[in-house]
Amino acid sequence: MINLKATNHVRHGSFSVRRYASGKKVDRRILVLDDDLIGDAAICALRARTIDGTINPVELILLGFDVEDYEKLHACRGEFYTNRELDLSFSGIVKTGRGKELKEFIGNIFKASEGYDNSVLGYSLSGLFAASLFLENDYFDRLGLISPVLWVDPNVGRSLQEAVFMQPERTVFLAAGEMEEELIRKNDETIKRENGRPFNSSFSGNLQSLVDQVGMGCDHTATITAMMDRAILALASDRSL
Repeated sequence: MINLKATNHVRHGSFSVRRYASGKKVDRRILVLDDDLIGDAAICALRARTIDGTINPVELILLGFDVEDYEKLHACRGEFYTNRELDLSFSGIVKTGRGKELKEFIGNIFKASEGYDNSVLGYSLSGLFAASLFLENDYFDRLGLISPVLWVDPNVGRSLQEAVFMQPERTVFLAAGEMEEELIRKNDETIKRENGRPFNSSFSGNLQSLVDQVGMGCDHTATITAMMDRAILALASDRSL
């Protein structure tokens, strides 16, 4: 039986959690950060791929803030998806650096990880945070990054490059939009280029990762829906894309 609906939001202090398991028996779990922005897209992609038989049932653990408007969400993202104080005033974010609280909350969720293939998926600023979670916790076997702003904290990008090179068994999926030239340039400066090759080739070689660079005029926002199917396939199946 294929489930169609996610559970309701459950509040835990500053955070909210809902779950979607596409079937009853699952051995793979994906932590989806930024539920308020990308959670529904992740559910749709997983549900569709379970229905067509491409992947076996998977559980999504969708973590967000369950706030009422984007202004509040934007503030929460800046506050909790950063590991230290950063100057994000250019984007209207004032408070940063409370990522430790969120990491402790996530750690409690994933205490019992034996028997599961665990992944973490993030977008933009939560992509940066997802990368740091992946680096710090070996219970995450796979990492999905959709338009991550790795340049905001260059240490994370450089550490990711080194860690995945040393651990090729761990999977990294990274996507960016064709129209994100500024984001691509900044990310590429963060992850050292290999022989001057462009963004997608550089990531593919250095990170030994599965990388897609979106065409069709996708900008930063459009990558959420345009790349979600491929992200779910990369994290929830053994299929080569």
